[in-house]
Amino acid sequence: MKKQTTAQLRKSNHNLIRNVMLTEDAWTKEALAAATGLSRSTCYNILIDMLASGEAIKLSHGISDGGRPACRFQYCRTFVLFAIVLLQCENLQKSISILVTDVGGTVLSRKKYFVNTVSVEFLGELLQETVRANPGIKAIGISYPGAVRNGKTACWSDMEELTDLDLQTLLQQRLDLSLYIENDINLSAWGYAQKHRGETDTFAYIAFPRGNLPGCGLVLNGQLFQGCRGFAGEVLYIQNQDWDEQRRRLREKYGLANMVLQMLRPITALLDPDRIVVASDEISANDIAYIQEKCQAMVRHDFLPKLIFSGDHGPDNFAGLLNGVQTIYFAP
Repeated sequence: MKKQTTAQLRKSNHNLIRNVMLTEDAWTKEALAAATGLSRSTCYNILIDMLASGEAIKLSHGISDGGRPACRFQYCRTFVLFAIVLLQCENLQKSISILVTDVGGTVLSRKKYFVNTVSVEFLGELLQETVRANPGIKAIGISYPGAVRNGKTACWSDMEELTDLDLQTLLQQRLDLSLYIENDINLSAWGYAQKHRGETDTFAYIAFPRGNLPGCGLVLNGQLFQGCRGFAGEVLYIQNQDWDEQRRRLREKYGLANMVLQMLRPITALLDPDRIVVASDEISANDIAYIQEKCQAMVRHDFLPKLIFSGDHGPDNFAGLLNGVQTIYFAP
């Protein structure tokens, strides 16, 4: 393992303190030391830097317990702003949502555009306009409805006009900001992982966008697994049918439930996950009962992992995208 330089170690400690401070409104250096495992002097020195830059503010003293009351500090959440971009295709309608958030993920503004096509030029213009209106934006995160690897989109997507492009480079040339792009369902899986730390580190996350075909995100041993081309989790290719035929099948009775059932065995046999999460706000109680009944009727059904049925994957998607943007902006 490569040893960190002094500057990298300081940046890592700074990030650690930042992440802890975002969880509460006020902190003393003693409380930060206890929460981070860093020394009080390290915490204090970093707090001094944060006060000087405006990243933190000093509050009034807390209540005294008989001695001198301790100084309290608060993280300034608007010190850095992010632009969170959701490219979506729901019920065959394409849209671009742009959310401006503070560093902790509080949404400060939101705009949604329904479009017929999404070009790099149009997307870049929308983002330039957003940055001009919000000069505190320092990084941008994009949730993309298709396979993407290292900022490059592959030749399969709900937005054909953006496929097979180095989307990250093309947008960075226009914006000159840190940029993070990832597949939407991968982000949902990663967001779920952030919310369930310590509970599971190997699972599959199947999500059905509204009125659309599913995708699957895979987290293995605590890491998002993308495959060599970003293609991992493209469960549409388990069935040898084109997308129109699969959409037709989804409209049939128990169509969504049967599609889930077809995925369970290959995912389990290949990955042996702790659980499989099925996220959809269109799955009914009857669908869930049907899936559970069919699972019990399977030969060796006991090898299947725990099934968890969730609602709309949007909140998990947001959490995963926010974490990705925070990481690329604040990373050493």
